[in-house]
Amino acid sequence: MEENKKSSIEKTESELYSPSFVSKEKNRGMMSGVDNALPHSWDGLKEKEGDMSKKSNVRKSMYRKVFVSSVVFFFVAVVFAVGSAFLGGSSISSGRIDINVLGNTFTEGGEPLPLTVEVVNRNRGPITLVDLSVEYPKGSSPDSEKVRYKTSLGDIGAGSKTEEDIEVVLFGEQNGIQNIVFTLEYKIASSNSIFKKEVVYPVTIARSPISIFVDGPTDTSSNQEITLSIKIKQDASQDSGPLGVTVSYPPGFQFEEATPAPVQGQDVFNIGEISAGGEKEILIKGKMFGEEGDERSFRIYTGEFSSDNATALGVVLSSYIHTISIRRPFLEASLVYNDAGGDTYIVEGGKELEAEIRWANNLPDRIDNAEIILDFSGSAYDPTKVSATKGFWRQEQNQLVFTKSSVSDFASIAPGEEGTLKFKFTPKTTNASGQIVQNPNVTISVSIKGDQVLSGSNQNTVSTLEQKTFKISSLYKVSGRVLQRSGNITNSGPLPPNSSSPTTYTIVWSVTNSTNVLSDGTVRATLPSYVDWTGATFPATENISYNSVTREVVWRLGNIAPSVGYNSPVREASFQVRLNTSASQAGTSPVLVDVSSASGRDEYTGVMLESNWTSLNTRLGSDPLTSSSEWVVAY
Repeated sequence: MEENKKSSIEKTESELYSPSFVSKEKNRGMMSGVDNALPHSWDGLKEKEGDMSKKSNVRKSMYRKVFVSSVVFFFVAVVFAVGSAFLGGSSISSGRIDINVLGNTFTEGGEPLPLTVEVVNRNRGPITLVDLSVEYPKGSSPDSEKVRYKTSLGDIGAGSKTEEDIEVVLFGEQNGIQNIVFTLEYKIASSNSIFKKEVVYPVTIARSPISIFVDGPTDTSSNQEITLSIKIKQDASQDSGPLGVTVSYPPGFQFEEATPAPVQGQDVFNIGEISAGGEKEILIKGKMFGEEGDERSFRIYTGEFSSDNATALGVVLSSYIHTISIRRPFLEASLVYNDAGGDTYIVEGGKELEAEIRWANNLPDRIDNAEIILDFSGSAYDPTKVSATKGFWRQEQNQLVFTKSSVSDFASIAPGEEGTLKFKFTPKTTNASGQIVQNPNVTISVSIKGDQVLSGSNQNTVSTLEQKTFKISSLYKVSGRVLQRSGNITNSGPLPPNSSSPTTYTIVWSVTNSTNVLSDGTVRATLPSYVDWTGATFPATENISYNSVTREVVWRLGNIAPSVGYNSPVREASFQVRLNTSASQAGTSPVLVDVSSASGRDEYTGVMLESNWTSLNTRLGSDPLTSSSEWVVAY
């Protein structure tokens, strides 16, 4: 037992010093043979050295190849690193592709849910052949059969984005969540591989605390006025907090007005609190413009305003998309004045105007019993001054009517057939009591309707409507006269004028303005070289100035009220000039002031108005205290 515990060294030492120890011979293995024999001659030694040299050269060649390979590998690595540093920005990364889903995160089971998927490519290179796949459960269980469909988005350039409107119908228990999976498949340049990116959009099957309803047309013609009624309803059992609404208008929509008025720009509304079960309404009016077949979507969002921006939504509680298609009118009637289109015409009051109605059948079917009605309204509309050769006037309804009884073509209009009707009217500038009509206008609504003859005996009534406004421009006039012995400024010098001493005269400017407020009113004229400015003006309240360099006299009137010179006094201003005659002017009536030019902006119509008055000379026909013998320069 003790023996077994001894180490190998101890055992060996015990055997060596034991009297009975006997050495045993052991078989030893032979080392591998190495031929160390030396050569018997120098040639043999050279031969041996040659063999060793060859082996050494082989080793050197191997080392050299390894070294060269290492250098090449290092150079390639450096080039790759530099290329990655400089060109890496142009590589396509899915991390720089965003899939944003816009829409309501609440929906009623079984109701259509409109969503907008926005794909943004923030890479420096394009992605091509982009397909968007949509997948969601068909039944109430998330594990039920899936609804799947795919749509092509085409190519999306670097830094660009595209949108796709979709509609899904989800089912589920109240407060349950259904996931809509959006998968983007795309390719990149120089690769045949298909890359993917996926986003999951969860939708709660429940009533949103705030509902948005839009009552408005789903299709319209270009240049047609539309009205959207946006109703925001509080579905929760408690009152809402202060709410805001933002409306994203589509391209081609021209905003006109809204009730209530926006609190910011044309698209931000503050509707305040809504009681439980109550609702608020926003009415938006405007016109749609676009090409036939275009679709325009209004996006409405409601929620709470941001705490640091009272005109921006911080929390969106609900959203809604309302889409309108642009179509060509089936039966078209357009009012045209002076061969010009547009919705508003600027015209002069008191003059007879001739306009025309251009009608056309754009349907592939025949139209029977067509009828065009012109409804007249406006402060300048005069029912006694409307006429048409082929129409008849219903004065009680303020309507000019064209039917098949007066226009034979209207009995049956073939597909593609078109024509023109003319009528006349005269806008008024004064009312029955003789008072000037301020901001006068005539509005004409044009409607056309007829029976579309379909296959068999079926018929369908089609109609369109458009409205044009004629705004009557103000009548702005300037006139002038010369006084010497009368007027508000005392003059001096001989009459008739002669070369012995100068004679002073008073120049009087008068302006009249009929119906609309004018702004920036001015009258200006230039003095001849032989006429001096004395500086005397009247009244002191009028702003009259003289520029000695340009020799121009300017009267700055500012705003000019309506009815000036009609139901209220003419507005006048006077200034004095000095005539220095010469012998060469004897027997003539020298010009004292060149042509007078007046200008001003009509605030109602927005146009600049101008008026001119002829030059004024020494003929004092307006001064009753002078005679004609005193008007010509004496010899």
